[in-house]
Amino acid sequence: MLKSTKVQNYRSIVDSGTVELNQKMTTIVGGNEAGKTNFLKSLTLLGDPNEIPREKLCDYNSEKITSKKMGDIQVLEVELPSQSLASDSNAHLFHRRRYVREEGSNDAYFIEPSESDGSLATVKRYADGTHKATFNDQEVEKRYLTSLLTSRTQQLGNQITVEQISSELGMRIRRLRRTPFEEDAETDFQDSLDDLQNYIRENNEVIAGQYDEEESAGSHNAEKLISEIIGIIESSREESGIRIYESDLRHLPDIHYYGEIDEIKDEVAIEELRENPEENAAYSAILSYAGLEPEELDDLSSGEIRDRRQRAGEEFSDLFNQYWNQSTIDIEIELSGGRVSLQFYDESNKRKAASDRSRGLRRFVSFLAQVISQSDSQLENSIVLLDSPGVHLHPEGHRNLRNSLSRLAESNQLIFATHAPYMIDTQNLTRIRVARRPGDGSGTKVQKLGHQETPSDDSLASVRASLGATFSDSLFSSSKTVLVEGFEDRLYLNSFSKLFDKLNDGESFHPNIQIIDCGGATKTTYMGRLVDAENYEYAVFLDGDEEGRVANDQLIEDGVPSKHVLTVSDILTTDAEVTVEDLFSREFFSKITAEVHGLSLDDIEEEFYNSDKSVVESLNGEIKRIQGISDGGLVVKKKEIAKRISEKILEKDDIGLDDETIDNFSNLISEINRIVADEDDISSGEQTGEGEEDEETRTELENEE
Repeated sequence: MLKSTKVQNYRSIVDSGTVELNQKMTTIVGGNEAGKTNFLKSLTLLGDPNEIPREKLCDYNSEKITSKKMGDIQVLEVELPSQSLASDSNAHLFHRRRYVREEGSNDAYFIEPSESDGSLATVKRYADGTHKATFNDQEVEKRYLTSLLTSRTQQLGNQITVEQISSELGMRIRRLRRTPFEEDAETDFQDSLDDLQNYIRENNEVIAGQYDEEESAGSHNAEKLISEIIGIIESSREESGIRIYESDLRHLPDIHYYGEIDEIKDEVAIEELRENPEENAAYSAILSYAGLEPEELDDLSSGEIRDRRQRAGEEFSDLFNQYWNQSTIDIEIELSGGRVSLQFYDESNKRKAASDRSRGLRRFVSFLAQVISQSDSQLENSIVLLDSPGVHLHPEGHRNLRNSLSRLAESNQLIFATHAPYMIDTQNLTRIRVARRPGDGSGTKVQKLGHQETPSDDSLASVRASLGATFSDSLFSSSKTVLVEGFEDRLYLNSFSKLFDKLNDGESFHPNIQIIDCGGATKTTYMGRLVDAENYEYAVFLDGDEEGRVANDQLIEDGVPSKHVLTVSDILTTDAEVTVEDLFSREFFSKITAEVHGLSLDDIEEEFYNSDKSVVESLNGEIKRIQGISDGGLVVKKKEIAKRISEKILEKDDIGLDDETIDNFSNLISEINRIVADEDDISSGEQTGEGEEDEETRTELENEE
């Protein structure tokens, strides 16, 4: 797979810069006309021996390019493992052999490793289709060069009828193969190359001219092999690298490019698929997947066609439902009246055509058919390039698609360009590369996130700008935002704010404040950077445990002002490790915990109430002791406890909350209001009605169930 790439002199790209690629999945973001498509399409040139039309070369430096020969214009450079250039027959040549001498003995022997030694090759692709390779390991380079010459000389030997010539060619190749492998070799490798080249030149007429007119094709083949052997040896002396001829380009990784994927149609005529399969790529892929190639249908019996389409329909349905999480759908392939169609059956078991389904589903099916369904439903060891996949899908469809891409990346290397925020994996920001065109004539640049030459330290600005949207465009945020670690934090804050508003006592949140559950302490760092960059009025609320402290430090290091960060430790003025549950008194929280776990408060030992550990950690130990649990995991049902407390708050005013708990949560909300909202915005008259809030929270609880 590709370690990195650099594109030059192609379309909008003068020099992309060296772009490091993730070995699983790389995401390219960038605005319209930034050059994302050009970057992806440039990678399809790897392994293509054809000359690039001059109109596809870069416009920015066209005068400079025009004055050059096509063979001198470099358009692509990739770095990849040396093993990627190996064929099945010469793969062993890329393994470094270790020369071992046992201690106290004169005996020595070679050890052949079973895997690649990790050396890298750089392949350069020029505008005329020429490819050249260099290596970061001289020994591996010699092995590769030898493998190229060996295969061609052996082919010559099979054609030569003059026994002496064939024997001497074989002898020279054997000498060449021994030279780079033996540590104490006396024969210089370059001398062996020169000897082979000179011998072929001296005997060129005998080798290539011994055929009758009827065998001119064989003669031509010999001349081609001779030309390539000489060309390979001569290129080995050049700094630009060893020439890779067309027959060896097939050993490079397979590259598949997919642009805009059309919606699948209701049906297509078989004759249309025979004449123009690319016009209906999805159905062509489905029939191929089913083993029902249009040109072979006439040779199959009706029973064989039925069996194949039924089996393929079941397999494709299973494949589809692995990735499409919105509903379970069975898909049937039908062939009737010279036409092929797909029929969809959902939970209603009613038969529906493609046009009866959503636009997103139609594109998703088409995507699966053309990408995932290839090679028996699986692409393997390939580089898959996707240009704006699922551009018209609903956000949930984007998540499904992203999951399917992750599955595809298990056995392939994926590089895809997108405008869709939901296609960005916020847990893997290191996979993002930003394509931009500065407008100064330098063309498209592609850089890692945070490496853009901008006057701001905001490394995420390029992502937001490239997606053409700000964070506030999301339906799940407000310009006044509180970021919390998890579900329990959000539920407690919302519930106590509603309680205080209902009682008209204590602090409650300003109505424009929205609380966002980030899904963990580490994720608050990413979200905190986003809302800070968007100039939100915001607060980040963290636990006072180890994870919360690490997140706090990371936020400050990333430039988030400390005044926006609030911890449980700040509210309780303690250095002990505490979580949001420690804002409750131990008496109240243990009572609710006992209810949820079906325990008696009498079972909890007195030491629990005086423990220096956090309330959750202390209760965890007590529950394990009572229930005889020996493993080291967390058994306290924090989410269920939070739901129980919230339900009690909404049902009645007096639930046994003590002053300690009320004061802690009132102080917390007060501090958040102070951080987030302007003083002029906070007034009791702006609070929403209690009935509306209660109903909203009840709905939220039901959804969480």
